[in-house]
Amino acid sequence: MMATDYDDLKALNMVFSRPVHYPQHEFILDYCDCNGILLIPEVPAWQLTAEQLSKEQMRELEKQQLGEMIVANFNHASVWAWSVGNEYQSNTRAGNEFTREMVAFVKSLDPTRPVGFASHRLASDPESDATAVTDFVMMNQYLGTWHGLKTDLDRALDDIHAAWPDKVVIISEFGFEPRWNRWGPPTSELDPSRYYFIPEGVPSDSKKADEQRRMVIAEQMEIFRRKPFVAAAIFWTYQDYRTPSGFIMGVVNAERHRRGSWVLLREEFAPILIESVTFSPARGDSRSAAVTLRTRGPVEADMPAYTLRGYSLHWAVTSPESETVFSGGQVALPTLEPGSGWSGQVEWTVPQAEYVFTVSIVRPTGFTVIERSYDSKGE
Repeated sequence: MMATDYDDLKALNMVFSRPVHYPQHEFILDYCDCNGILLIPEVPAWQLTAEQLSKEQMRELEKQQLGEMIVANFNHASVWAWSVGNEYQSNTRAGNEFTREMVAFVKSLDPTRPVGFASHRLASDPESDATAVTDFVMMNQYLGTWHGLKTDLDRALDDIHAAWPDKVVIISEFGFEPRWNRWGPPTSELDPSRYYFIPEGVPSDSKKADEQRRMVIAEQMEIFRRKPFVAAAIFWTYQDYRTPSGFIMGVVNAERHRRGSWVLLREEFAPILIESVTFSPARGDSRSAAVTLRTRGPVEADMPAYTLRGYSLHWAVTSPESETVFSGGQVALPTLEPGSGWSGQVEWTVPQAEYVFTVSIVRPTGFTVIERSYDSKGE
């Protein structure tokens, strides 16, 4: 089950994640070591109050859990950083003291990795937040729903950068829960230019609800890409999960059936794009197509943008239902830096039947990044 989920996450082009609010099974870290996913493991210090954060018993428990997590996972190559908690009252005196103490404790055990925590209090007055004592920013943000107006995102990110211009910013959660306003304000009072929401009577697991989720992904990724200091964005969440709240937040449902947002998120997280496929006229029984690729980048202006090594272009000519493969092949791609391009040509023998031409880009680990299919007319 874990392998199936993580295979699908790799198909989503996930190369970086914060794997929820508690340490993961060793299988997960082994998988991420082997398949190229960087992680920020975290202990379950979740939504603690200032009173809880100030208690010596809570602090000792936190140190015990941090120590156990670090000792168990220290040698995993996939562990990029450590997180000391999630969405606690970090803009209080107790929150600042707790964070400073835990960051120092983690560094006493592992001085080699960055340390942070996921804050949901950065949309306004970031200077008061305990993020100040961490190595980087992790921002949980649901602007357009729980955390305020969607039009505030651009300004909020600029305020964070102004507060800590030397810190990289990671969007540690963003996403959409269709009934986020069940505790208010009333849906009838929501303005679509300011909030993401669904009308009353629309089911939370419907295609109509997922349209709003896709809007969140597309609009907010565009804003993240405009900010050179934003290095990564982690979508919340992969699958619908069982909680008393009944939240519906996944790009797949609990049975792992994909929603339309799965397809969009895969494209948004793809580090390389198929810019064009141009078909030549058939010459006898031979035909060719010119393929042009573009990697995302440069790093300062796009995301995700990273150097691609060992990638390949795969192509296939099949029957429309893919039951019959007429021909196919692959082309090794050179090392591609962010913001670079590649063009090449593939040639095939035209089948006597209707066919589909599919081109895909494949990682060295065998996972497909992106693909496009065309009919025999090149459409």
